Amino acid sequence: MKCLVLGGGGFIGSSVVKKLIQDGNHVLVLSRTGKPGNIASDILSEVEFIQGDIRNLSQLELATQNCNIIINFAGIVNSDSASKLDVKTIETEIHGLQYVCKSMLKNGVEKVVYASSCSVYGDDQSAHPLNEESPVFPKSHYAVLKRMGELMLKAYQAEHNLNSAILRVFNPYGINQPSNMVI
Repeated sequence: MKCLVLGGGGFIGSSVVKKLIQDGNHVLVLSRTGKPGNIASDILSEVEFIQGDIRNLSQLELATQNCNIIINFAGIVNSDSASKLDVKTIETEIHGLQYVCKSMLKNGVEKVVYASSCSVYGDDQSAHPLNEESPVFPKSHYAVLKRMGELMLKAYQAEHNLNSAILRVFNPYGINQPSNMVI
């Protein structure tokens, strides 16, 4: 399977890239720098790097040609940027995801996996475990942007039959974890 990983050099994306390679997939990583970021050196020769930006529709359209799946971990992790809703954050989270959807439809990509966040649940104080049916109450700008991304994917699914999966990631930790992420 040919997989395009957006944010593939980041904390979570680099681990996903490694697993995809181990499973025998052809993996492309679109990055603004065209550099590997946190991708393990033992698999670098097996990853195809494309310099580009999720905020550029024509670059995404080229990168998604002949892809089966897009895995989107692209995002602004800096909490100050996300909490201030700076333009780069909004463009990456909203326009970038919209461009992913448009390029999928143009090139017949089968599916997109979108990394959202558990922050869309807000401060749920109930004793029951959270699941996909639990109510959402985003309380931060970051959470609102992630929820908007989820809603955009649902709209594309309803209007264009776009196949998507949304991951509401909870407190990841591990190799290549940024120092500003504390458990």
